[in-house]
Amino acid sequence: MNRIEFLLNPQGSLSGDDDGKDYLVVEVIVDNNPLTNFQWFATDLVHLTKSAESSGNFYILTCWCGYPLCAGLKKPITVEHNYDHIVWKISEPEPVREFKFDMTQYRTAIDRLSIQGNKLIKRLATTSTRGIEITPDQNNDYFVDPKKYRT
Repeated sequence: MNRIEFLLNPQGSLSGDDDGKDYLVVEVIVDNNPLTNFQWFATDLVHLTKSAESSGNFYILTCWCGYPLCAGLKKPITVEHNYDHIVWKISEPEPVREFKFDMTQYRTAIDRLSIQGNKLIKRLATTSTRGIEITPDQNNDYFVDPKKYRT
């Protein structure tokens, strides 16, 4: 079985023009390796959470702006629930891959992400001199009252 984890990574603006904000990017880590280049891609926590509850096709990976097509993603991740494990079939971004996760570990990692995210947002709100933006925007609802911590 593969192991999934999530890394909360505050990043400064990656554009040539620094807009003075830190972006909170959630990176998907599988077996201690990033799933993709998270300077280009982002994780959609709404789709990720839904993938823990049922099988289906989910755009767990997306663009920083929240639109998968913007990052060149035309195919979602296929998620299958089988008794005590969850299978991901990924065709984009390449390479084509398949991962099998223990269902309990998968769901625990998602729960832990919420707790860690809220702590990090609170800490950055009091220590960062830059504005904090959760990316993509649809991830705002995943964290408790994130707008309270945005500047």
